[in-house]
Amino acid sequence: MDFVGGLAVVIVAFIGVVAVASVFDVVTVAVVSVVVVVATVVVAVVVVAAVHFGVMLLSSCDSLKKSTTDDWVTEKI
Repeated sequence: MDFVGGLAVVIVAFIGVVAVASVFDVVTVAVVSVVVVVATVVVAVVVVAAVHFGVMLLSSCDSLKKSTTDDWVTEKI
């Protein structure tokens, strides 16, 4: 998730919390706010970790392919 997407999620969540605030009491709103912020952070961390893992996996596959190809070419020469 890029910065703009993350910011959009936080803004939408904040608007949702303000809407809930008009209906429920302050304690409920505080709990919902904390849960929304924690959930946003957890999702962001999971997405970043998944992207990082995917990039590492792809780069290791590319280096594996390259070394195998190099070995094959060296063997043929």
